[in-house]
Amino acid sequence: KETAPDKTQAMQLQFFFVFLAFFLGTIQSLKNNYDPHYPSGGKGLWFEGWYTRIIDPKNGRSFASVGGTFCAPGLDCKDMVGLPGYLGLIHQADSNSKFSVEETFPKNTVITKKGKPIHSNPDYASLPDFRWDSEANGHFTNSSIHINFSNGKIKLDVDMVNPTYWNPENPGEGPEGIVGALPLQQHWFVYSTKSAAKYTFQSSDGKVLSGVGYAHQEKNWGSSFPTEWVWTQGISANGKYSFAISGGKVPVVGSLGIHAWLAGWRSPDRNWNFRPQDLSVANPKIQACNGTFFMQVSKLGKEIRLSISAPMSTFTGLAVPVASGFVPNGCVESYAARATVEVYSWGTLVETVNFTGAALEFGGGYLCRKPKVMQQVSIQNPL
Repeated sequence: KETAPDKTQAMQLQFFFVFLAFFLGTIQSLKNNYDPHYPSGGKGLWFEGWYTRIIDPKNGRSFASVGGTFCAPGLDCKDMVGLPGYLGLIHQADSNSKFSVEETFPKNTVITKKGKPIHSNPDYASLPDFRWDSEANGHFTNSSIHINFSNGKIKLDVDMVNPTYWNPENPGEGPEGIVGALPLQQHWFVYSTKSAAKYTFQSSDGKVLSGVGYAHQEKNWGSSFPTEWVWTQGISANGKYSFAISGGKVPVVGSLGIHAWLAGWRSPDRNWNFRPQDLSVANPKIQACNGTFFMQVSKLGKEIRLSISAPMSTFTGLAVPVASGFVPNGCVESYAARATVEVYSWGTLVETVNFTGAALEFGGGYLCRKPKVMQQVSIQNPL
């Protein structure tokens, strides 16, 4: 499937966000958005989900923890205690191994902040201090992951320190910028592009792998999820270069959605963000059945071009939140992508960086619909 941007819609979106930014320009977005949020009025529909990807360049390994909680429409969200949820683990023994996925849908999850139930949104001063729990499968926080599957036969333990915030001067600002403070239906926040991580993984046969690397930490929350999206992320082996891009058709009001893209580039010389309110122009090319994605995004004097691809056999299915809860295979994701990023300043190519072991995800309406192609994808818990 190949898609091109709707330029008229993109311009309308830009003016919308510029208008909002004008009135919100005096507000500092200091909110610590990595902590849990509270559903408006304490009622569903609501989801909260955290994602941490561990990259070990030395050993060519990658792991990811995906955990979240769901509150059904119209129900009392119970301070985010005792609600159903989802926990997933993507793991790989080495760069030559296929990716495997463990998934569980616990009926009882608990989210707390400083050990107490959630009664309000994150405050404007303190750093993250939350904990997500599943009695049968473990827990995670902003600085550690301790989860298990198959009655404890499969385990992942991670300790993370020294986060590199999306905005080093403001830990509460993510890819959305000031728009992250608006009551939109769905949000994306990157807490850290590069935390120092130390991990231990135990496979079902009892083999133990351990190592160190980088952790990319982010979350989504809101009352609905995009109907179609691409997400991609990568970091160089030396940790000096990284990128993160996400976008697609995102919900705004009710069933109304608009196409929008957010992108970030980090290097020793540049800390660039691209957002609709910055009058950024995005030109994506999506070919999910080939496992490829191209993005050209630019604003005044700044431009990045990303080309990324992964073999279809390296993609695996993951659950996503919908109106009825977390459902399997709402997206496919690979950690075996190769990417090239070209960076232009005022039309001059100033950086070219190649990445291996990057992440690439297609979801919702952007999923490949060709059965023969999808036979190559590792699908867990088929519907």
